[in-house]
Amino acid sequence: MLFSSLLQTLFAPFFILVLVTLDIWLTFQGQKLYRKYYARFVDVESYELNPLFADAVKKNQYPFLHALRTGPIVGIVFFLQFFIETSPEALLLYQVLVGALLSLFLVVNASHVANILFYTWVGRHLEYFSGQLSMKHAALLAQMRTNMPGWFLLVLIAFFLQPSYWLLGMLLGLFGMFLPVSRKEKLLTALCMLLVAFFGHLYILYGL
Repeated sequence: MLFSSLLQTLFAPFFILVLVTLDIWLTFQGQKLYRKYYARFVDVESYELNPLFADAVKKNQYPFLHALRTGPIVGIVFFLQFFIETSPEALLLYQVLVGALLSLFLVVNASHVANILFYTWVGRHLEYFSGQLSMKHAALLAQMRTNMPGWFLLVLIAFFLQPSYWLLGMLLGLFGMFLPVSRKEKLLTALCMLLVAFFGHLYILYGL
């Protein structure tokens, strides 16, 4: 209850900004360790999976497009706080949006930490590796996507046990990790999100 109450204060946009900043910092730390140890065994087209930021990260430059995309969203979170006390609709939207941002960036940062720990381990046990493998961006994307059903199932179970718009938002936020590329993937992702939002809303209201 304390944390959910905090998320309805200015702590929420501040916490999200911290997660966004961590995402960028951990990306560069992971890329540094990858190039130092793991790149000699596995060659990838780009360490950054999101094609919008890949070129900037590859050049060790700050991905300003990242700030341009997340800045307005954090601004919306801040703006909605002026209405959540008086408008149930604003509160619903706020909880879904904050939940989505939390799950997205928490999972992203958890993945960064896992990569950093793994590359550090590789650096200490280089004798366990030999040869070299080249991976296309599509293969890296597929590898990352295989981790998502586990995260989704975990949050889904929590949602069924304690349905809330916070957790519904967290379910929707996980779809951001799929990084749809083609038009078909984007349409399918949007359709899945709509279905999850619709049936999740019904489950919260009626337990259906």
